[in-house]
Amino acid sequence: MGKGAGITCPHCDSRALLRRTKAISTLTREKTYRCNNDNCGHVFVSIEEIQRTVVQPRTLREGVNLPMSKMVLSRIAQCGQ
Repeated sequence: MGKGAGITCPHCDSRALLRRTKAISTLTREKTYRCNNDNCGHVFVSIEEIQRTVVQPRTLREGVNLPMSKMVLSRIAQCGQ
């Protein structure tokens, strides 16, 4: 993989690129990264989980119940005053 999604390697602070992703559930993904620093070469796995809604979707999926962001809730409350 060339340029793409990446995070910082926890060992050498170099860019680590996403190599593969695996769905664990509707809201959770397991992601494998490889450090771009050849002197490090660390390969590691992270878990990504969707936490909350920031913008309400136009299409809702049955069974997916995400809480609204506190920021959004405060905006709704301000508009209602």
